[in-house]
Amino acid sequence: MIFLLINGGQDVYKRVKDEITPEDFKNDDNRKIVQILYEELEKGDITNVIGLFENNDQLLSHVTYILSKETDISDIDKAIEDIEGKFLREKLQDEKTKILKKLVSSDTSEDEAKELGNRLKDISKKLSSLK
Repeated sequence: MIFLLINGGQDVYKRVKDEITPEDFKNDDNRKIVQILYEELEKGDITNVIGLFENNDQLLSHVTYILSKETDISDIDKAIEDIEGKFLREKLQDEKTKILKKLVSSDTSEDEAKELGNRLKDISKKLSSLK
C-alpha cells in the first residue's frame, strides 16, 4: 500500500483514503508513514518522498527499504482491489473476534447477545464472499 501511495500519488490516495485509514495498519512504522503520506497527499502531490522522513531515521530507513524492493505491479487497479480486500478481511476478522469475546463474557444481556449474533452472521457472510 505504501509503495502504491508513493508511486500512484493522488490517484491512489483518492481511491483508498475512505477505505483504508492509517489506524488499519498494525505495524507502527507503516501506520506513521501512511499518516504522513495521507497528510501530504491531502495537500497535493508529493514531490520529495524522502524529504518527508529526513528527521526520522527509523521511518526513513523503512521507506527506503519499501522503495528498494522489487515490486512488479502490472495492474494498479487489481493491486488496489487486492489490498482493500485484505484490509476489509482483517477489519471483519477483528470485529468477529471482539464479538465472540463479548458473547462469552457474562455481562452480555440477552438482547445484546441477539444483536451481536446477527452481526456475527453478517460478518461471516461477508468474509465468505471475500474468499
